Amino acid sequence: MCLSSPARFPPIPPVCNLGDDDGLAFSADSNDAGSAIAGINYRDLLDRIDHGFCIIEMLFDAEEKPVDYRFLEVNAAFESQTGLKNATGRTMRSFAPDHEDYWFEIYGRVALSGEAARFELPAEKLGRFYDVHAFRLGPAHLRRVAVVFSDISKRKRDEHRLALVSAEIDHRAKNLFAMVSSMIRLTKAETVGEFREKLSGRVASLVRSHQLLAATPDADLEELIEWEMDGFRAEGGHRIAWSGPTVRLPRQAAQSVLLVLHELATNALKYGALSARDGRLDLSWSWGEQGQLDLQWVESGGPEVRPPRRQGVGTGVMLGAIERQLGGKVSFDWRPGGLVCRLSLPRSALFK
Repeated sequence: MCLSSPARFPPIPPVCNLGDDDGLAFSADSNDAGSAIAGINYRDLLDRIDHGFCIIEMLFDAEEKPVDYRFLEVNAAFESQTGLKNATGRTMRSFAPDHEDYWFEIYGRVALSGEAARFELPAEKLGRFYDVHAFRLGPAHLRRVAVVFSDISKRKRDEHRLALVSAEIDHRAKNLFAMVSSMIRLTKAETVGEFREKLSGRVASLVRSHQLLAATPDADLEELIEWEMDGFRAEGGHRIAWSGPTVRLPRQAAQSVLLVLHELATNALKYGALSARDGRLDLSWSWGEQGQLDLQWVESGGPEVRPPRRQGVGTGVMLGAIERQLGGKVSFDWRPGGLVCRLSLPRSALFK
């Protein structure tokens, strides 16, 4: 590859001189000696700013395509902003051979056209993100570009996190709306008071799940069960028991499981095991052979159970929460001695 750049550079006219002992120094006409800026050492000024600064010489191939650049001047903040040490006199490719092509293209365009560029782009090989202002320094044949830049990696990470949080809030709001809409649609009652009681219980269960999940994206299954069943233990006391391995459920699965537990517990309190003095409820869970999570709800000692003649609203709510939202399975075994309900949650609903 042929790299071309002027072998000798004539002095750069007004504004600044390069290559003297002071690096970059102001050049003023003697008639301006009284000016407030006359005689300022711009090298010292540039070394005092927090922004990185460098003057680069663009290198082109035989077809005038920009392929690299050489650092002619750097300020004191350059190293901390880039991580590059002893850069003066070296090329960018010598530091990062795979440095993104767009850096060379932009600086090459600035050097040839004289049009300044202001942009924000990542330098992945340096592991940083930059806010850059680049402008040509001197006439076009020198192919020199001055670059003022700042490492804005932290700001970009913060913006990315904010975008994720915003997307998560939007996602949660849509899920909440869908679940509440489903509850309203499926809740049926003979009177307004009964409708209010049923709907309030379901919404309260949803609220409890959000309180439990407010500070974390997932929840411990046993803690979730204890949280939901606490209100029913006053009725059932030691007659309610549960056991199983430690399992953490992602937010959507936790909300669905909590909703199902509420429906089952409410039904048990009204018509099942928890409505009788000697009734008992046992809840257990385990991992299945296909990696699914199997939960089993077993009632005993309550009134004799008969299969319902039609699917109730509560059953529809549970099927919607587990099967339609999570892709799982729900089965009901209406044994005379008590209801046995089995839930199966697929791995896809548990591990995102």
